[in-house]
Amino acid sequence: MHSYTLSSKPYYDSCNECYRNILVLNREPEGPFKKMVKRINPPILSPFQYPPSNCCENEERCIYAIHYKNRLACIDEIPEIFSYLSNNGYQIDTSITLMMQKSPVKLNNNNLICFISYHN
Repeated sequence: MHSYTLSSKPYYDSCNECYRNILVLNREPEGPFKKMVKRINPPILSPFQYPPSNCCENEERCIYAIHYKNRLACIDEIPEIFSYLSNNGYQIDTSITLMMQKSPVKLNNNNLICFISYHN
């Protein structure tokens, strides 16, 4: 079994010159969902952040962003992403999600949406 966290992350869309909350995973997924996930180096959101590099090799800054309809998926597309996951053998793990949301121990990403599991 493989487990992942689905979270939201602020992202600056330079093409449309706006900020969006995009959907990201904590790591590259196994199975068919892998086709929808791209490792990207997001632009900095503030001049107080360290400058980005052009490469994701060994970079902790890089994220696994979900692509949907040829663009980065945003939080408004959670229903479509959940449908895709359930139709392709993934399970939304509500018990672990609830436990982590109630726990005083928080993951580095405080925008947790849910835990996802996949059995191949």
